[in-house]
Parts: sequence; C-alpha cells; structure tokens
Amino acid sequence: MSHYVLDHEDRIMLVNTGRPGPQDPFVGQVIWERLPGAEPLLRHRLDEARRTGREVGFTIFYAGRTRHIRAVPAADGLAVYVEQLTELNVRTLAALAESLRQIVAELDAREPVRRDPQAPVSPQALP
Repeated sequence: MSHYVLDHEDRIMLVNTGRPGPQDPFVGQVIWERLPGAEPLLRHRLDEARRTGREVGFTIFYAGRTRHIRAVPAADGLAVYVEQLTELNVRTLAALAESLRQIVAELDAREPVRRDPQAPVSPQALP
C-alpha cells in the first residue's frame, strides 16, 4: 500500500510507497502532474474529504489497474492511501478476459450503485 500526504493545493508533501528507492523527486509537485488523466477521477473525491472533514473511500480503474483509495483529512493536509487491487493482464485474450472479469467484480463489490450499467442483452441482436 502506498501513502501520500497532500497539502491544500494538492502538492505532494510526503511519499511512502513501501518500496526502496528515492521518493523525494515527487515531493513538492502537484499530484496531477505525476498522475496524468487522474484529476477527473480523483479531485472531486479528495475535495469531498476536505469539505466534509471525513474519510472518503472509493475504487477506481486507472492506468491498467484497479485501486482502492482512502482520503483522510488531517490538520496539515490530506493523507491518501492507495491499495493496488487488480492489474489488467494483456498477455493473452483469455488472460485479458479473466482480468476484466476480476476488475468488474472488484468495482461492483466496492461501489453500492453501478454508475454505468451495461445495456440489456437481447438474444435477437445476435447473428
């Protein structure tokens, strides 16, 4: 599990990925510069945690992985915990299909309401 601390302007103040190696290059940068395309997925949830003063947990699919995010407000910023769940496996068509099933199951299990339900299936639409 990775752990980040963001200030009120979404600058990274602390990084702990649990892996060896320097984490300092990320410190001081705005998180949206480090995670291209993630702002529309994350910003409203991070803002919700700041606005309400309550922990907000959610699951997203970003950069080929399903991740569970917890945003916890603190006096000096926002602690963000990232748990890697499922990674998209594209080695074979069968592996891709299985990883997609796992990702859908992870998202369904953690979200009480499906935001984008699948269209109903009609056997008449099949050749």
